[in-house]
Amino acid sequence: MTVLLEVFWKSGVILGLALCVTLLLRKRSADARRLVLSATVVATLLAAFAAPILPRLNVPEPNWLAPAVEAPSAAGAVPVFRLSGGMAAPSPLPVPVALPRTQFVNAIPWIWFIGVILLLTRLSLGLYGLRRMRRSACPISGDVLQSDSLAAPVTWGIIHPVILVPEGFDQLPEESREAVLRHERAHIQSYDFLFRILAEITRALIWFQPLMWVVSRRLRQEQEIACDNRVLASGVKPSAYAKLLLDWNLTPATPAIGMASRGSLKRRLYAVLDGDTSRGRVATTVVVTAWILALSAALPLAAMNWARPSRSAAPVPALSPIHPTVHPETIRLAQAQAALVPRPSHAATSPAALFVSCSQLVIEDVTASIPNDGNAVQGLTADDFSVTEDGRPMRPAFAEMVRVLFEQQGIWSEAVADYRIGYYSANSSVDGAYRTVKISVKNPNAKLNYRAGYYGPSMTPTGAYEPRNMPAAVAPPELIAKVEPAYSEEARKAKVSGTVTLDADVDVSGKAVNIHTRQPLGLGLDEQAIEALAKWRFRPAAQNGAPVSVPIRVWLSFYVL
Repeated sequence: MTVLLEVFWKSGVILGLALCVTLLLRKRSADARRLVLSATVVATLLAAFAAPILPRLNVPEPNWLAPAVEAPSAAGAVPVFRLSGGMAAPSPLPVPVALPRTQFVNAIPWIWFIGVILLLTRLSLGLYGLRRMRRSACPISGDVLQSDSLAAPVTWGIIHPVILVPEGFDQLPEESREAVLRHERAHIQSYDFLFRILAEITRALIWFQPLMWVVSRRLRQEQEIACDNRVLASGVKPSAYAKLLLDWNLTPATPAIGMASRGSLKRRLYAVLDGDTSRGRVATTVVVTAWILALSAALPLAAMNWARPSRSAAPVPALSPIHPTVHPETIRLAQAQAALVPRPSHAATSPAALFVSCSQLVIEDVTASIPNDGNAVQGLTADDFSVTEDGRPMRPAFAEMVRVLFEQQGIWSEAVADYRIGYYSANSSVDGAYRTVKISVKNPNAKLNYRAGYYGPSMTPTGAYEPRNMPAAVAPPELIAKVEPAYSEEARKAKVSGTVTLDADVDVSGKAVNIHTRQPLGLGLDEQAIEALAKWRFRPAAQNGAPVSVPIRVWLSFYVL
């Protein structure tokens, strides 16, 4: 969700600037506007792919953009509440509350993925249709092929581009044929097909950005007008060329580039018949400069990261003195509660960020037997079972056999074999929805009885991040790789669920060091949590571009489901 929002506003800045530039160039030639839009498409696509690997460029977040938060208490101060008689005593420690998360927010990445697949599928089908059309076309001369499946000329191809013309093209007047071929060869010389495909791919990846749809449409129009200008510059009469465009008022239903385009016909006719329209070509030095400027602006924007300064601490009110008439029991109660307040280390008193992780161990009791004779299926291991959860394969972590006996006429016999199978769920949804489980075994004659599903937990999303007391002008650390903690043997058998709270420092190399337990759980789960956190890798916090060490807090939850 955060990544998509970042892509949305950064791509909006790039594309919005490009549209403003083309508006300023409306009196210039279409070749200049085409250059700006082509460079913008490539810069946007390159920035999207390069953003994850570029070093972060930290920029102080403006006050109007930062969300309003309550000022934290001073470091080391203990929250207080008032007892009867005016006595001040420490308040209980706050209980961690799950971060809000809705089902719609969880579904946003899937909605984006479905949109990408649909648009890329449409593009692939169009390219496949062009490939079939090229194979069935008859060569006329050189790179010109004739196809009876076309209604208007088109150009397609990057390495070996070709011009496809409709049936009856050779019956046109020679001047019309020359004008059509000049138009299509102008597309080839300008690599218009390549930039159009890149624009389609970019639009598929950021289809949620409306400015990308506008830029893609404008690029098509400027490409056609620029090639029209090439034709008119060769000496073709504007009136005759305008009539030729009207005769082929069609839009090819393919990604190919054709001189007949209904969407931009009106604008093209105005440009063709307007004698004051600039039809010049852009110089090579201008082309190189435009590409350098586009990339120089897009890549730093892709690497930019808002560094949120910490808010100044609110003053802690002084404690009121103890009234001399306070009952002794009240005093002892306040002293006992004060003794319960831990005295943590520096890393625990002011964690700069909170990270959340969760290990979900699903345990299924499976009965395996042969239906015909009732014999038990024995000797199965974890490798003999296949488990899926909501259609996703899950790898069994263990499979323990539990023998079940029954008495018949004084004789104890083994009828079935029970297996206890466990696996760690990779399902990251935390909305408490029902999850369907399917288990199969390699033995085709075995009949399995097991629980068909379970309800997932409602909890803080695994991988969630919440900024805390981040120092001024310091970009927070970013989690880039993590492993979930595994259950210990004792905790698994006891089916213990709970949360281990750890405090640590993220050093300048991105490793978690100085790890210590703030809230233990026992039964070996504390050690498992520490071992898992030591394997996490972060992009370290940065101040003025240099990595710095900051304290963090981590909630590592264990669930038996």
